[in-house]
Amino acid sequence: MKKLKTLSRDRRKYLIIEALRELDVEVDSHIQRELPKELGITDKTFRNWINLAQGSNTDIPGQKLVYIARRLGKSVEELCNEVPKVKPIVKELKDPNNIAARFGMSK
Repeated sequence: MKKLKTLSRDRRKYLIIEALRELDVEVDSHIQRELPKELGITDKTFRNWINLAQGSNTDIPGQKLVYIARRLGKSVEELCNEVPKVKPIVKELKDPNNIAARFGMSK
């Protein structure tokens, strides 16, 4: 597999490179060769995915990202460089401070 100049960790959308580097060298090389085949994508697409810049409108398709995470023994959240902090909808609906806003009213 051709080596690609990579963005620094804090500029990449996904932390797949770091997960690969945690593996033994021979396992890392094997997975980098085999993952694109298993995912049904080209090597170039895989290299592009693992080097996506933060803020890019491109994403790895959900099912493929889940597959990559499982293959690397990680959770999807561990592979994402920036996980948005959102309040679960159930908690938001039960929050008394948001009731007025839901009906377009002020407190």
